[in-house]
Amino acid sequence: NVGFAGNYYLTAYLSTQNDSIHDNDTLTSVYYTHKIGLPYDEDFDTYNMTDLTVEALVGDNVWHVERGVSGYIDPVYGLGKLAFGGNIGSIGRLSTAQIELNRTAQPTLEFWYAHDTSNANLNDQMDVKITFDGGYTHVPLMNLKRYNANITTPTWVKYTIDLSPYVD
Repeated sequence: NVGFAGNYYLTAYLSTQNDSIHDNDTLTSVYYTHKIGLPYDEDFDTYNMTDLTVEALVGDNVWHVERGVSGYIDPVYGLGKLAFGGNIGSIGRLSTAQIELNRTAQPTLEFWYAHDTSNANLNDQMDVKITFDGGYTHVPLMNLKRYNANITTPTWVKYTIDLSPYVD
């Protein structure tokens, strides 16, 4: 059972009656499983996103950390913000390491998303999904569009998703 984050020390050995050399029959290894324990908080103060994986799916743009004031919209917390910039038609994926939801009470995913009123004709959007099988299938949780006609200036909106239905 590798259900918890950490190092698992594995030993396998071979035993047979015809073996004449007994000291070369054992294989040892350390298997490390990384799981994010809750609570988890990322404010993008550094460029080192050890618990996050970025991939370019279409085009060559990926999620990246921008530091400080960019003239567009300042970070809500900390010194940085996660951004996806790039060419029209680019698609990227940002994934977390496995999150340990077992033995949690009412876990939630909370994040801030920047909306603005420019470029209504562009399809800038983000899908939030969850997976249980290492990324082969995904359950959609939320779709957010960058354009929002209800706001007057670029602003961050806080979103909260209840993860209780996904606790074993």
